[in-house]
Amino acid sequence: QARVRALRAADAPAELAAVATDSGAALRAAVSNWIQAWQAQDLDAYFDHYHSRYLPRYQDDIAEWRSNRQRVIGNAAWIRLELSDFQVVEREADRIEVQFWLAYESGSYQDRTLKKLVLAREDSRWRILEEVNLEVQA
Repeated sequence: QARVRALRAADAPAELAAVATDSGAALRAAVSNWIQAWQAQDLDAYFDHYHSRYLPRYQDDIAEWRSNRQRVIGNAAWIRLELSDFQVVEREADRIEVQFWLAYESGSYQDRTLKKLVLAREDSRWRILEEVNLEVQA
């Protein structure tokens, strides 16, 4: 079971108020917009959802990660994604961790992945700072 630590806006300095008061619905909307860009195979919008300090977990560097994502997303004839079981797991001063299941289907592959995203504010938007596949069911 994931522990949820929530900040109370009254206890937080002014710059933390946005983190403390962001609703799960607002965070889910940010993640849903990322998923929509991915499903639409809109690579510019997809990459725009990542923080400038994002470091890929499964590739050696950002250039290799971008190249991989361009190839995989760009070469798919179509992509269908479905988000479920979204939950805010942890809130800190400058970041929020969320987890959810993401069903992925394309013409050549399908799986269901338990994802963890760490989101941080940049340019007044929540952006992906870290992305981890916690469990993959192929």
